[in-house]
Amino acid sequence: MHGSFSIGKPSYVESFTTDLAHNFNNHFLSVGKQIYLRNVIDECQIYAMDICLHFKQESGGILPEDWIKHLVAETYDATIKLFPAAEEQYSFDDCLRAVKSQLDMGIAGSQVNQYYAKFR
Repeated sequence: MHGSFSIGKPSYVESFTTDLAHNFNNHFLSVGKQIYLRNVIDECQIYAMDICLHFKQESGGILPEDWIKHLVAETYDATIKLFPAAEEQYSFDDCLRAVKSQLDMGIAGSQVNQYYAKFR
């Protein structure tokens, strides 16, 4: 899922795929839980929010719209690489809307912390 917003930006799909696979293994498979579509969607959105917050912090508190779209697209592509069937019911636009909504409301950080706390 690469649009004009990704031109000239590095690809993170491979590293995000590795991170997400690790998360799915630790959060679900290693503890004997099945992975459902809702889990795939939640993990994708939370990971995208986490990455956006990290990049925003690293850039001094500013994360331009094109970078948000790029990071969400890279996360979405990594998720679909792991779970291709999810693409039938979950789109990039769905993911972007959810992530931007949380970022815009200023609650992404608490959502990320709350989500990952469930697995500690």
